[in-house]
Amino acid sequence: MAETKKGSSCGVIFVVIVIICVIYACNSGSSLKTSNDTNKVPGTEKVSQGQSQFVDAFSGILKSGYKFHTLYTTKSKDFNNVYIIGGIVEKNGEYYSCIWYSNSIQAKNGSLTGLTFSFDDAAFEVSGMGKANKVNSWDDGVSRIKEKLDEEMKKIEEQKKKAQ
Repeated sequence: MAETKKGSSCGVIFVVIVIICVIYACNSGSSLKTSNDTNKVPGTEKVSQGQSQFVDAFSGILKSGYKFHTLYTTKSKDFNNVYIIGGIVEKNGEYYSCIWYSNSIQAKNGSLTGLTFSFDDAAFEVSGMGKANKVNSWDDGVSRIKEKLDEEMKKIEEQKKKAQ
């Protein structure tokens, strides 16, 4: 009887260890990152001016007659492999503040290497890139890009007023 009790105790301990390992494995594979994540690439949370090769490639998504006045990029701290792209787009003296998101900001052979989606209606209007509502306005990258675009739009408005 004592051996049966000892054997069942070992079995219970084994099952508990297996359950703990399964729970750990399920949680460690998540692609959603929290803002406390310590595995960030240094400097990716800052908003950067788009590099010329990327700007040239990204310009290819714009509909005829539209061109970039300014383009910014930043990496999301909330999600793995999500980049927020913000641009001031101009057509016939009218300026539009637009936001996209992508899984890559790399340009190769004059084109983008990743999937890109419109975040807002203005981006959809000037580019026709589909909307795939996976990123929300609460994402840290969106808020940082919006701040930069708002600053840029204020500068444009001030320049317009001075020109009148």
